[in-house]
Amino acid sequence: MNESYIEKEILDLKKLFLSLLKEKKLIILCTTLFAVFSIFYALSITNIYSSDAKLIATAELEVSQNRIDIGGGGLGGFADLVGSSSLNTDPRTKLAKELLTSIDFINEFVFRRNILIPLMAGESWNQKENKIDINKNIYDEKTKKWLRKATFLFDSAPSKNEVFNKFSSNFEIKKNKDGITSISLSSLSPHVSKSWLTWIIDDVNEEIRKKEISSSQQRINFLLNELKFESVTSTKEAISSVLRSEYSKLMLANTQKDYAYTIIDPPTLATKREGTPRSIICILITTLGFFLSLLIVILKNYIKFFK
Repeated sequence: MNESYIEKEILDLKKLFLSLLKEKKLIILCTTLFAVFSIFYALSITNIYSSDAKLIATAELEVSQNRIDIGGGGLGGFADLVGSSSLNTDPRTKLAKELLTSIDFINEFVFRRNILIPLMAGESWNQKENKIDINKNIYDEKTKKWLRKATFLFDSAPSKNEVFNKFSSNFEIKKNKDGITSISLSSLSPHVSKSWLTWIIDDVNEEIRKKEISSSQQRINFLLNELKFESVTSTKEAISSVLRSEYSKLMLANTQKDYAYTIIDPPTLATKREGTPRSIICILITTLGFFLSLLIVILKNYIKFFK
């Protein structure tokens, strides 16, 4: 590399530096505007708080216990076979997952827990009163009416699909390889998020428990009726065996609160909002403004050079 080329590069860099220095007012102005914009933008972001919980299918715990009990008798291989089969076919776990993604169940949950208004018309979290403030343009709390104009497709009040989509956008459920189910729910308030998540776990357990009690009772009534008219000893013994099994299921459903899911880590109370910190947002936008102002100055001098 010859000396003339190096000198030329140094001169070009010097000219660039001088041109930037000359346009320092433009650079400062542009950077300041972006900095001010970043502050307003960061403050306008709605705070969202998420509550998380870890669950495990109750059936999986029961299978693990069966493996220990049967394995203790020297039948470990058979226990593994029984455990795998029971877990894969257990209706409680499958039903729980389906209910948590069901339009009807989510709507029933929303109306039963009376959270429709804060869910669909919530605007911000009032920290002093620890409640969610309602958007007056969506719902009038005085007249208790939804303010959306009814159309051919939609009523004033939110539809079932709208409620489900809104709730589902803030609700997430995942299961890892170890069988642990992570469940999270977001809202405008950390306390509301925790409450709603606790309620939906309780409600899905209760819903499945009630269904199991009703189904077992129906099967028991049917078997008892069949047993009255059955005269063959072997058949009566078979019915009695099934009855014992059904009574066992009924007893379990009546006494076990965590019927579908057992809580490992209860719903948490969020201490900070979700998303990128406001300070980082301000720094990034301000930095973008600074580099954009540099680019404007460089392009301005480049255009002058070719005139």
